[in-house]
Order: sequence, then structure tokens, then C-alpha cells
Amino acid sequence: MRILGFCALSYHPNTFHNQKSDKQYPDVWCENDDQEIIIALYVSELDISEIHRLCKFYDKLLILTIDGESWFKGISSQLIQHHNISVYSITANFIEDLKSNLTTSLHWDILIEQNSLSVGDKAGYYQTDVKQLC
Repeated sequence: MRILGFCALSYHPNTFHNQKSDKQYPDVWCENDDQEIIIALYVSELDISEIHRLCKFYDKLLILTIDGESWFKGISSQLIQHHNISVYSITANFIEDLKSNLTTSLHWDILIEQNSLSVGDKAGYYQTDVKQLC
């Protein structure tokens, strides 16, 4: 999921991946020229207090979840005050397909379109819809 998030933000010249799972940093982030984090991506279902804190801390907060519709429904009414958050959900089946079929190589072709994410390698092709929840 982090690799997919990194690919989604790779258009930005200063994009980084949290390789050591350091809790001080997002899973993926983009920095400005002053090395300040301006876009933070988290790959998890965060609790609402953490979301409130992070929305104050970053210019743009992105959350990528797996089948996160029910989680989002539970917190969505509390997000109205935040205008710098976007939440995306992809299917668990897509992640399971990737885990079971792309373990031999990370030589992936990744295509990110408006509401779709596709990953392919020499052996297969996997595609899912990406739902923007907010």
C-alpha cells in the first residue's frame, strides 16, 4: 500500500517513503524546498483525534484505506471542519491479488487514472477502482 501511495505522489519532485516505519513521519510525504512536509499520506484507518491533529499539522492530509467505507461513514460527520483532507479506498481483493501474485519482483507497471489503479508485471494485470470518500 505504501508503494502504491508513493507512486500516486511521485509527480511531486520531493516525495519520500517512510522506510523505517518511523512514527514521527507519515507513510509517504512530499516536502517543499524548505524541507517542510506539505502533503502527508497515511495508509491506515486513523482515529478521529489523530485526524484532527494531523489536519492542523499538514497543508494536505491524504488517507488511503482498504475497504474503508464503513470506517469513513463512522467519522465523516466529524470531518466537516477540515478542508485539507482527502480519503481514498481500494478493495481488499486487489491487495490480496497483488500480495499473492507479485511477490517475486517489484518490476511493476503502475497506471493511476482518475478513479482507477492498475498494476501489471510480466505474469499478470490487476486493476481496481479507487473510491474518493472525501
